[in-house]
Amino acid sequence: MRTRLFSRSETEHVFLLAVHHIVFDGWSLLIVLHELERLYLAETDHTLAELSAIAVEYTDFIRARAALLDSPPGEALRHYWQEQLAGELPVLALPTDRPRPPRQTFKGTTCPFRLSERLTAAIRALARAEKVTSFVLLLAAYQTLLHRYTGQEDILVASPMWGRPDKKFYDVIGYFVNLVVLRADLSDGPSFREFLARVMVKV
Repeated sequence: MRTRLFSRSETEHVFLLAVHHIVFDGWSLLIVLHELERLYLAETDHTLAELSAIAVEYTDFIRARAALLDSPPGEALRHYWQEQLAGELPVLALPTDRPRPPRQTFKGTTCPFRLSERLTAAIRALARAEKVTSFVLLLAAYQTLLHRYTGQEDILVASPMWGRPDKKFYDVIGYFVNLVVLRADLSDGPSFREFLARVMVKV
């Protein structure tokens, strides 16, 4: 972690905080910013900052995960993922305007967009009607779109998961995010509702 304080004038300053992602996730950043704000306000008010005591640490989380993996439930989880990712994993063959490079470059981009309030309300209403979360509904829609463009029935999508299983780890700083592969089965030409049920079971 590196910190720098830049003074632009007597009344304007910029605080730079650089942290390696291996020890920090987005939730951890919120924790640090919240505590920095409390410390800063206490300093300017000439009062003593009161921060919550740290009951557990990231190492406690690692030990808990290791214990889980060595237990019967951990073995069941291992067996589940071995089944989910069994066989040859497909490469998504999206139609492109140029050939796939011989070596993977990991050069990507983002495509930000906004959903209208009306469409957002419709998505939430459909999710409630189907008894799924908006995430599951949008995941199914995205996988269906990929199926439409590729014609493939076996599609893999990776999604970051929060990774803080217990409330006692909510205030712990560390890298808890876990990238999980979600495999779509679009064989037998299911309707969207039928496919949604498959996605809900796997998620």
